[in-house]
Amino acid sequence: SWTVASVSDVWSSYVDVRGARAENIELRREQLRNQREMDALAGLVEENGRLRTILGLSERNPKLEMVAARVIAVSTSPFERTVRVDRGLTSKVARGMTVLSDRGLVGRVQRAGYSWADVVLIADEKMSLDVAFGRTRVRGRMHGSGLWPSGRVEILDVLRTDDVRVGDVISTSGLAGVFPPGIPVALVTKVDAVPGGGQLLIEAEPLVDLERVDEVAVVVGPNAADEPMITPENLLPIELQASRTSSTSTRAGP
Repeated sequence: SWTVASVSDVWSSYVDVRGARAENIELRREQLRNQREMDALAGLVEENGRLRTILGLSERNPKLEMVAARVIAVSTSPFERTVRVDRGLTSKVARGMTVLSDRGLVGRVQRAGYSWADVVLIADEKMSLDVAFGRTRVRGRMHGSGLWPSGRVEILDVLRTDDVRVGDVISTSGLAGVFPPGIPVALVTKVDAVPGGGQLLIEAEPLVDLERVDEVAVVVGPNAADEPMITPENLLPIELQASRTSSTSTRAGP
């Protein structure tokens, strides 16, 4: 009896351990499933916020017809910085059109197929555009940095006597009729004087995270390059909101 009871106790303990272990495994699986669902939900919330921002831009700029698009591929070539979006000729997207995200300028359509388009990013060394500094309206010429891993850009053709500071926000000037004026582009990170010259060499960081851009808007409306962009204050990057607030306070002073 004692032997049978001992064996029975051991077997019961074994069954209990196996059952607890199986239950723990199932609980861990359920926890992982819940975590995946929460991560997916968080991603959808962020995506929804970006799309709402793009929709807000469209609503505030009724004369600038926009088409929402999703990035579906990224170039792996070390000699260019481009992305492919899922909109093309059938959505009125064509070469040369302006591409935006929820934070500012992304680039320009380089080529378009029936249902896709390749966008050259502002950090590509082939990109060049006229810009203006929001605080002083000083104008310059922005160039992509090409192979720089951080995606920085540089601004040339700015005189040494011009007032440019680290933290200044740069936007499109609208000159040359390429991009609508007033689109936020970059934030000044470094200002140096060109040795032996009368100009400044300025480095800036794009406001858009070009390595992680997912949703964009393509400006397809007529006269897009002539129509100023109106960016609602609550949709502006924090850096630009501070710049606008400072500028407004200065104008309202005695």
